[in-house]
Amino acid sequence: MGTKQGQDKHRHHKQPQFFLKGFAFVNSGYQKKPDIWVYKKKHPYKDGINPSLESVKDTGYGRDFYAFTKEDGTKDFNTYENRLMREFEQPAQPILEKIIRLGEINEKEKEIFSKFIASMITRGDWGKDKSKVAMELAIKAQLSANPNLPESVLKIFDDEISKLKSNGEIYRKQIISKADLIAGYVKDMVWNFWISPKIVNYLTSDNPVSYSQFRHEEGYLIFPICSNICLYATWHGSKDKMFKEVTTKIVEEVRDRIVTIAIKEVYFSRKSEWLVKFINNRNN
Repeated sequence: MGTKQGQDKHRHHKQPQFFLKGFAFVNSGYQKKPDIWVYKKKHPYKDGINPSLESVKDTGYGRDFYAFTKEDGTKDFNTYENRLMREFEQPAQPILEKIIRLGEINEKEKEIFSKFIASMITRGDWGKDKSKVAMELAIKAQLSANPNLPESVLKIFDDEISKLKSNGEIYRKQIISKADLIAGYVKDMVWNFWISPKIVNYLTSDNPVSYSQFRHEEGYLIFPICSNICLYATWHGSKDKMFKEVTTKIVEEVRDRIVTIAIKEVYFSRKSEWLVKFINNRNN
């Protein structure tokens, strides 16, 4: 990641670079580094500003996003950035590349890639906000069930919420624990990969996985893998054919879902004024 051993990492990628490369702008000329068109939600079209053509390296990251304050008061910048890379990204990268080549994956590869997909749900802004809400609801439930809790316990609750909303480690731990939990469901679903027609492309965002009701038989998961391949997982899909060519309409529906749940940014391989309008007409 361009950081010397022993140095603190400050550029924490919410969206891994190797993943974003699958949606990169294809330049006809010589191009050393992949670029991608970045669209800002709730911003008008303005040439050179929205969308803007950015290096993949400079896209989808937050400064010190996974950093936290340790018990001794020092700041840890590296633990969770390294864990995400080591435990989720690096094992998944060759599998993602295999899928892009339209290679069928085995059960072990499916299990590994499920962890990566799950981390893409938990590692960004959306996952962080969900952790805050979940913690607050859990504490409210405790207070409701036990209205006469002693002040010492109430103080612990307040401290935990304060840590979660500031620089505590709670959210960072939950990135890993929740990803492991979600991965258990994802790996058991039936996977189909939707190949887009050449005239249209998938896009991605800072919240790249659309899903619903993992535990329910009607549950589903939609995850664009790259510009021309999207994973569609359900509990009742067809196991006969892992890769399937789909219509333009399906690609448009996938784009609609991903744009709608995007937090701040959408990433695409092309520059288009219509997409700016499309994005601004969808709100999560």
